Amino acid sequence: MARANSYLAVLSLVTACSLLAGVAGYFFLDGRRGVAYALIGAAIVVVEWFRNRQSVSPWVLFPAAFLVAFYFSRLRLLAGTAGIEQSQTWDIYALYVDGSFGFQPSIWVHSLVAKSPVTELLFQAVYEALPVAIGAAYAFNLVYRRRWKLFAMMVLVAVIGVQCYKLFPVCGPAYLPFGNECFYYHGSCSISPFFNGVPYMISINDQWPRNGMPSLHMSWALLCWWACRDRPVLRWMMLAFALLTAIATLAYGEHYLIDLAAAFPFSLAIWFVCMEETPFSNPVRIFPVIGGALSFVGWIWVLRFAPQVFRISVLVPWAALLLSASCVLIVIWTRRQTA
Repeated sequence: MARANSYLAVLSLVTACSLLAGVAGYFFLDGRRGVAYALIGAAIVVVEWFRNRQSVSPWVLFPAAFLVAFYFSRLRLLAGTAGIEQSQTWDIYALYVDGSFGFQPSIWVHSLVAKSPVTELLFQAVYEALPVAIGAAYAFNLVYRRRWKLFAMMVLVAVIGVQCYKLFPVCGPAYLPFGNECFYYHGSCSISPFFNGVPYMISINDQWPRNGMPSLHMSWALLCWWACRDRPVLRWMMLAFALLTAIATLAYGEHYLIDLAAAFPFSLAIWFVCMEETPFSNPVRIFPVIGGALSFVGWIWVLRFAPQVFRISVLVPWAALLLSASCVLIVIWTRRQTA
């Protein structure tokens, strides 16, 4: 009887995964690759639950279903970010500050990626495969009590991140006047015809969502990496995914480099709100939350009101970027060592 039940369980798993694979294939062919990747992420959760089904409740499969539902309707969910502050965005300010690094990072990275069809396909897949990483990060935390905290954290990133877009509405360089030719048709990437080095507000079609700062792609990738810190092999895989995500977001003109920089303190604050075990009154927990939030808001304040600071020297933006990322990683690593 036990063997029969085991065969039935395996058959059910194979049937469920086959069904998910078939539906994912349909969405791939239909052009809705985000939903297809979400289904793959859900399949990873199902398989991992099956491996641990004796000790893990079936209720842990709910986040997998939520992941698919989110990607199925995310365009409607993000539609609310279009038209923020009417049609005016701060994209030229972001372009101005990005240029203070000594080059335009998005254009430079795109030019490297676009040299080969293989690298283009690779980074397109990385950019779209975020739900696979989220599903894997959740799946390999099923055996830990923190799995529900991880789920709550991933949802909170979306809820708070969309609201943060209102503080510094940008669309990304691909949506600027030169962007279509540069990022989609591999034409000229010169910005000089419409930008003389002075930041100003620009009107961008309301149909494009203002989803720049922070880069939620980067935030989710970072949180997936941190969530897998107890799994050595998966930790390195998630680190590689985070690095490739940073390149992909720039290569396709969806984000500025400063969007990625701001994602670090934003992610730190979210992590310590959701995942840290110590009470909220404990300085070990509250200081990273406050510090991360203030650093994120600090980025926005300087970008909006004093972007010229970054033009004092090329060292200023690089120092700000490295300090922002390194301080966050040091805090995360320190807590890992002491947890």
